[in-house]
Amino acid sequence: MSTFTERISAALDTTDAREAGHRVHQVVAQEMRNLDPTATAEITGYFNHSYVPDLVMQWGKGRQAFDRPIFLRHSLRSSRASGDLDNFNRNDLPAFYLSLASAEPEEETRQVRAQANEHRGSRVLVTTVPALDDLTPTTQRPDPVLGLVRASIVRNAKGAIVESDVENLVLPRDRQIEQRELAAFSETVSSVFTEDAVLRINRVFGIVEQALADEPSVEALLLSGQLSETEIRELVPYLLSLQGVTRDRDFWTAVARLINLTDIEQMWSQFADLDLTPLASAASGLWRAKRVLMSLRSDAIGVEDFDRTPRWSAKGNLLAAEIGDWRLTFANKAQKMKIANRDLTPARWGDLLPSLEAYTVTAVDLRGLQTRSQYGAQESTQDMKQRVEAFIRTADDSFHLPSVTVATGVGDERSEITANFTEMMLDAKPDSDLETLARAALRILGYRHPTAEADLTALLAGTGLPQDEHEAKEAHGENVSDDHTENGDDPE
Repeated sequence: MSTFTERISAALDTTDAREAGHRVHQVVAQEMRNLDPTATAEITGYFNHSYVPDLVMQWGKGRQAFDRPIFLRHSLRSSRASGDLDNFNRNDLPAFYLSLASAEPEEETRQVRAQANEHRGSRVLVTTVPALDDLTPTTQRPDPVLGLVRASIVRNAKGAIVESDVENLVLPRDRQIEQRELAAFSETVSSVFTEDAVLRINRVFGIVEQALADEPSVEALLLSGQLSETEIRELVPYLLSLQGVTRDRDFWTAVARLINLTDIEQMWSQFADLDLTPLASAASGLWRAKRVLMSLRSDAIGVEDFDRTPRWSAKGNLLAAEIGDWRLTFANKAQKMKIANRDLTPARWGDLLPSLEAYTVTAVDLRGLQTRSQYGAQESTQDMKQRVEAFIRTADDSFHLPSVTVATGVGDERSEITANFTEMMLDAKPDSDLETLARAALRILGYRHPTAEADLTALLAGTGLPQDEHEAKEAHGENVSDDHTENGDDPE
C-alpha cells in the first residue's frame, strides 16, 4: 500500500494545474477520513488559496457541530511566506496548514516550531505530509492510543507537528515503556493537543495500562465521563482482542460504565467478529434495553458436540447472548424489533405457572375456544396469579395465553415486562437491565425448555462453563455435567 507522501507525489505528477489540485484534494480528504472516521470532508474547489481553505472538516450536527478549515501549502517555507505562521497569535482560529512537500529543511522546521512555541494558546496547526505518514500503524493490529492520537490530529492538534514530534507520539506496542519515553509522550501530547484531547488520550492510555496490570486499579476510570465515539472505536475492540488482558470483573464493569448499549448498536460493525462476553457480562446489570427476541439457534439443534458455552456477541446491529440452544437478541429501541407475527404456540397457564412464581403478574390475556378474557391488576403491587387460576378452574373452556405481563423491581427500577409467546418476544416498559430481561426471557418465554441455572450464572458472570466436572462442581456448587438441555424441539 502506498504512503500518504507517495500518493501526494503521484497526484502532483501532472502538468495540468487544475487536475493536480483536484487529485490532491481527493488524496488529502481520504487521508483525513482515514485518520478520523467520524469526520466528513467538504472540498471547496480552491487550491492553495491565501484565505479560502482547500477543505473543511466537519463533525456533529446542530449545536454540537464543529468545523476545521484545512489549507494546503507546497512547503513550510511557502506557508511562512504566505503569513500563515502569523496566525499563531490568534486563539480563535482553528486553521490547519498542511505542507505537501516530501521533505523539509531542518532550519525551516526549527523556525516553525519556535514560532508555535511562542503561542501555546493558539489553536492553529502546522504540519507536514511526512509527519502524518509516520503516524501510520505498522501492523494490522489496532493500537488505541495511536488510533486516538491519529484521530485527534485532525480535530484537536495545534502548534507544530513535525517528524521529530511523531517519534514521541508512537509508544511501544508491548507497553514496556521507559520513564523517559513516557515523559516525552506526555510532554508532546500536552504541547500539540487541546486540553480536552489531552484528557482523552491520557484516559485511553491509562485504561490500556490497567488492562495489562496484574491488579488493575479502576478508581480513576470511574471518575471519568462517557467515552466518545472515537474512543470506543479505538479502545473497546482492542481490549476485547488483546492477549493477556485482565479478567478482573471490576475493570470490565468500570469500562462498561463508560459506554452504553446504544453505542454498541451504532458501532456494531466494529464488534462483529469479537467475543463481547467480558464487557457485556459486566454490563448486564448496567445496560438497559426495551425488547428481547428469543430464538432457537438452528445450527445447535441436534448437534451433541456443539459449543454451547454461554457468550455475548454482536449479531447484525444488535447485542445478542447465546446460551445453550437459545439466542437472546436485545434492542435499545422498541422499533428495532418490529417483526412479522411468527405465529408460535401460545402458553398454557398450568405449564407456565411454575415459571411465574418469582414474579408479580400484572396482566394476562386468556383466549379460549369460546371466550376471551383479559385480566389486569388495578394496583401495581397486586398479583393476578390466584385470581386467574381460580377463573380457569371454574370456566368451562380450554385457555391459551398469547401474552402475560409481570412486574420486576421497585421504585425507579420498576418495570413491567410483557412476554409475547406468539412472537417469542419481551417488551419492557420502561426499559430494564439486561440481566433482568435475560432471566425473564429464559424463565418465561423459554419455560418449555428450562435453562440450567449454571448456564445463566456463567453468562452473567462472563466465565463460560468449566470443562472439567470437578471445576464445575466447585464453581457452581452442583454437578453441571448434564446441565446442557437438549432443546431440539421447536416451541412452535
